[in-house]
Amino acid sequence: MVSGHNMYDDELVEFLKQHENSAERAGYILMEKIRPQTQTNYLIKAGTPLVKSKCISELGIYGCYIGNEKEELYNTVCGHLLRTKTADTNEGGVCAGFSGIDSPFIIQ
Repeated sequence: MVSGHNMYDDELVEFLKQHENSAERAGYILMEKIRPQTQTNYLIKAGTPLVKSKCISELGIYGCYIGNEKEELYNTVCGHLLRTKTADTNEGGVCAGFSGIDSPFIIQ
């Protein structure tokens, strides 16, 4: 059973075996898991005690593209999201409670 939107390790292997010849399999994207360096930090969540944890952050850059097969009408970066979660979870949803919105600390 898939616990979220992503599959990892044995769960992924089993899914690929079960759907070896199905059209459904073509609807998935196979990617290598990025394993960033962990940082010790606290995740702040209402009603939950503070616990020092090994955490990772994920940066998403959003863009907007409007065009067709002949021309590009609009193509720009339009925002970002930085979320931090414990290193031991495969999920990352902020609303689902797996991570929290973060802010980058930039050193000049």
